[in-house]
Amino acid sequence: MAINHKLTNVIAGRKIKAVQQSGNDLILEFEDGSTVHIKLAEPTSSVMVRDVQNKMEYAD
Repeated sequence: MAINHKLTNVIAGRKIKAVQQSGNDLILEFEDGSTVHIKLAEPTSSVMVRDVQNKMEYAD
């Protein structure tokens, strides 16, 4: 899967506090209290979040 550079620019350097998924809607909550809402291609889509060292932080 290709990197989504638009999303990468939104989350780069930020720490994710919580992740919620309902159907094909994904909500990332950051430590600063801000959120980003992402519409997934389909309800069973996978999500992987990696840190700057490419270490897995979250997978669903």
